[in-house]
Amino acid sequence: MATKRTELYGGRAICDFNEKNHVYKFNVPGVVKNLWQPSVTGLLAMKAKPGLISWAAKESLSVVRRRLGEHQSQFGESSLIDPRYVEEWLEDAKENWREEDSSTTIGTVAHRYAYEELRFRAKLTPNKPRYPIEADAVLMPDFTPAMLEAANSSASQIVKLFDKYHLQPILMERPLWSPTRGFCGTPDFVGMFDGELAVMDYKTSKRLYAEYWGQLSSLSFMFEEEFPDQVIKKRVAVNVPKDGGDLQVEIRNRDERHEADLRFFFACLEIYTWNRANDDFAAGNPVEIIGPLENARPAQRENSLASNCPF
Repeated sequence: MATKRTELYGGRAICDFNEKNHVYKFNVPGVVKNLWQPSVTGLLAMKAKPGLISWAAKESLSVVRRRLGEHQSQFGESSLIDPRYVEEWLEDAKENWREEDSSTTIGTVAHRYAYEELRFRAKLTPNKPRYPIEADAVLMPDFTPAMLEAANSSASQIVKLFDKYHLQPILMERPLWSPTRGFCGTPDFVGMFDGELAVMDYKTSKRLYAEYWGQLSSLSFMFEEEFPDQVIKKRVAVNVPKDGGDLQVEIRNRDERHEADLRFFFACLEIYTWNRANDDFAAGNPVEIIGPLENARPAQRENSLASNCPF
């Protein structure tokens, strides 16, 4: 998968995002080259999630069960199993359980549908995404009928969202970066939401979790750092169920909760910084802080670079 390149800060910085590895690198001409910065989602991982441990263990076991089933179908249910095979299955489960989880794939399809549907409604493209979504041997080679049905349930909920609220996108899936704090991330949507400037992110989880507000507040912070004459008035968290359930939309206006949510996020950043300096398992170089980019010179523009916010 190719690296996506985007101009930030009026061309004074360039972000190279490797979609496969989810790694951000930044270049500021005359200042720094190929600077790695941690992502918002990585920083929020500092918040303990006991339920996630149990879920990950179950997903790993499902990999082992599948390998066991493959073995039994080949050699018979009563065949002896070489312990070396079990070791291989456990190692495979440890490394690849995320790839066995279909929710990530369904979520990716739902996000892509939302992106294209909103672009069409905003007249940014003449191509309306097809609904219902059809099986595609190239884009969705491992999709089962049940997974395709789940993806279509998610797409139908997205249409309901766009029908209910008036959305005018300014940035969609465009990286943001805080050179003064040393972190980055990509919102699904920044634009006018029922007439007010908002940041919005789609989820495909069981429910809307509290840490999502920390994510949205950090995205607001980065957007306002790059565009200091703009103020995010709303933060919108959207959960698009994969089982056809009702859409969940929660909105927080610009009030004291925004500052509290932002403090929570910066606390995660502080823990992450401490962890890299003190935990041998997670040790790494300190996150580099560049500082304000007012004096950085713009890069020479390339046609391949994404357009900036039209403010």
